[in-house]
Amino acid sequence: MLKNIGKLSLNSESSLLFEPADSLNYSTHSFGLTSFVSPQIKRETFKKEVEQLEEKAPIQFTPEQRSKANPWIKYAAIFAVGIGITGVLGKQGLDWHENKIAAETLLVEKSVQQKVEDKIQQATFFY
Repeated sequence: MLKNIGKLSLNSESSLLFEPADSLNYSTHSFGLTSFVSPQIKRETFKKEVEQLEEKAPIQFTPEQRSKANPWIKYAAIFAVGIGITGVLGKQGLDWHENKIAAETLLVEKSVQQKVEDKIQQATFFY
């Protein structure tokens, strides 16, 4: 028994049977919008109105024409985007390099400071 869904059982041919529970309605036809009757579409009246309008002002379909803009504009745009990307990546690379140099400088300064302190310590005991 599946709670609030139904019951599974085997029949005499050892086939699995499902009996839905009657307590809840799971029918997909029971959900959604209620049915309604659509009024008939009056296509002929609209068609006559369009024909009357075409007589007054005829509609002419012309194919779309693209303007032939200067071909250098797209190359200039690509160049500008490339320069922008190079600038951003170059700035990040420069920042990374400066941070690396600063970290290495700090390590060298600590090493030198430690050597100076060791020399002072040795000089104090041997003096």
